[in-house]
Amino acid sequence: MMKKALLLLAVLTSLRLHAEETTTWQLADGRAVEGSLRGALPGVILITGKDGKDERVPVSKLSAESKKRIVELLGLSVSEASPAPSASPALPPPSAPMAEAAKAPVATASRDPGAMDATDLNLIASRLGMKSVVIGVVKSVLTLGSTGHKKLLFEGSEFEVFLSKSVQEKEPAQDLEALKGQTVQITGTISQYQEKLQISLRSVSDLAVVSG
Repeated sequence: MMKKALLLLAVLTSLRLHAEETTTWQLADGRAVEGSLRGALPGVILITGKDGKDERVPVSKLSAESKKRIVELLGLSVSEASPAPSASPALPPPSAPMAEAAKAPVATASRDPGAMDATDLNLIASRLGMKSVVIGVVKSVLTLGSTGHKKLLFEGSEFEVFLSKSVQEKEPAQDLEALKGQTVQITGTISQYQEKLQISLRSVSDLAVVSG
């Protein structure tokens, strides 16, 4: 249904959208664009930011959730978006699933003496836009829907670490879920997303379990 709906969006030449409140549009690479949806051109949506400037965003760069949101705003129904199902040939019984390859543990490292504690949000905020090291105890490891992106949350803090699926795939699979309850340190540029301080990792090697 989603593929058909987006094909219809690619050939739209006239605007049939109502005024939309400002919202956050998630991109497939984990970044976000904030603004209201103004209109649609072939293969592109127009988003008006808070500063009143329009930004053209290719539909192909949107996350699955944002694409679904656009389909809803265009008022496409299930009958418009997908053809009637056809009879499917009988399928052979499923074979036994292959065992998942073992994941390597995250590397260990000595504590950086200049690392900032994840609970010290004021200090972290003072380093906004600068490369820094943050240390903290992992409270949970979240997988963000079907995107495969992951997010690390920390004990006693709203500081977060974001790992896009593409970053995870650059290196051998590591057992990120095993980080829960462990003290880790993260190296990267301090940024802010949806009013929360975070580091968006460029490499899994910038994440390490603190030894000792």
